[in-house]
Amino acid sequence: MILGGSGSYNYTIVLDEDGVCWSVGYSGHGQLGRGVVGTTHYWFYPVLIHRRKVVDIACVGTGTEGGTMFLLDDGQVAMCGYAGESQLPEDDDEYIAVPMPVLF
Repeated sequence: MILGGSGSYNYTIVLDEDGVCWSVGYSGHGQLGRGVVGTTHYWFYPVLIHRRKVVDIACVGTGTEGGTMFLLDDGQVAMCGYAGESQLPEDDDEYIAVPMPVLF
């Protein structure tokens, strides 16, 4: 389980034993990885990453300028959330609302 954000911008992502992530909370910059961006607080719902198993998760950044990193079962990494401070693959002062692969 990871806890991200701060104040009323909190979000939580939980990894279950089947390799599925479940997210809840603030998704103003796509941190929940569900394709949803907005200031509404959302309830637990699965994060689908191209039907892939997730083996680990981590929070990237702080406050509303954060994101989520997913380690997939084949060693690949996917990320979503705020992308304006170089913490995600695209540094375009925008957000990524669905997990995108990180190319090394």
